[in-house]
Amino acid sequence: MELLPPDVTDPHLVAAVLQSDTMIRALQRELRQIDPNCLVPSDTLRALLRTHILRGEMLHGEQAAAARSRLVRAMSTSSEKRRTRSTGTFPAVNLDDPDEHVGDTLRHDKTQAIGGG
Repeated sequence: MELLPPDVTDPHLVAAVLQSDTMIRALQRELRQIDPNCLVPSDTLRALLRTHILRGEMLHGEQAAAARSRLVRAMSTSSEKRRTRSTGTFPAVNLDDPDEHVGDTLRHDKTQAIGGG
């Protein structure tokens, strides 16, 4: 088995990640693939994880609270990075500039592009 950093394999952190909204949505998606009529609310799945799947000592206590706060910090940082990366990449096009033929370029792209996307 390959060696991983101990902070990544912390059971409290893994328990917090398993209860995150992203993981709950993934679990709902997987359950719908098994049964398309399966519409389990996220609160029900989270309660199932807490009561029957995860050990109690991974959910309560000082270490569990620290892991949850670390996860919240990491998720807010990563969403902020995604937001700046997607909006900060391309400069805005000035449509009032007479030298720019943006309309012609866009029209050409729409009519001449094959299999665009």
